[in-house]
Amino acid sequence: MATVNKRTNRLLAGLGVLSISSFLVPAVMFMAAGMAPTFVAAAIDRRAERFRTLCVGGLNFLGVLPFTVQLVSDGHTFEMAFSLLGNTWIWLAILSSAAVGWAIFAVVPTVVALLYVQHLQRRITRLQQRQGRLTDQWGPEVMGADAPSGDG
Repeated sequence: MATVNKRTNRLLAGLGVLSISSFLVPAVMFMAAGMAPTFVAAAIDRRAERFRTLCVGGLNFLGVLPFTVQLVSDGHTFEMAFSLLGNTWIWLAILSSAAVGWAIFAVVPTVVALLYVQHLQRRITRLQQRQGRLTDQWGPEVMGADAPSGDG
């Protein structure tokens, strides 16, 4: 039953998007061209979480949005859309925002991993210090039969 509702919802959403986009053809055309980096990210993103697509797509959308608003508010014609698509500075802004998304996808996991390793190293150091205090307080026999000899 849930799959039927899910399919119905997707169908209704698709029909809604199609009906709205039929009135906004120049804007949809401009956004489709500007969102090309997102389509590439989605095509090569094989993970179920789709982190690459989310990073690139979100920032790419933020790069396309101001120019789409400008297109809709300043006439909304095919001539205006092609004029915007032909402007190299607009492409620089759109592709730069997508590049920031790619950079976030590339850098953030490494930074998080490094911070997590540092956190674990501090925790190991604290546990070893606590173990040393307990050994000093209770003697080496509390470490068990297979305890390493020495300063443990």
